Amino acid sequence: MKNFASRLNKRITFLKPITTIQDDTQYEDVSFVTYKTVYAGVIPIIGKELVDTHNITNKTNYKINTRYFSDLKEDMRIDYNGKIFEIVSIINANERNEELVITALEV
Repeated sequence: MKNFASRLNKRITFLKPITTIQDDTQYEDVSFVTYKTVYAGVIPIIGKELVDTHNITNKTNYKINTRYFSDLKEDMRIDYNGKIFEIVSIINANERNEELVITALEV
């Protein structure tokens, strides 16, 4: 079996949400800015076909493994090769502060 570091062969970028409020309408605008770029393992794990009123969309969940970072949050997004992923969960693997297992859904 490959060691952990050799599985981290993809570059991903974590995107942090920035909220701005329009003064005249009180409308909140959320945009995302680059927060951190790291190496990770990116693996598709589940494909789902969702039927919406008039169209069918395919959703794929991904498992993303990366080194441990204490400052990652579930409201962030991930950019991988131009694909944007919404973070569903972040798990500290074996509670050792060495590896994170992130479940993400392609937006």
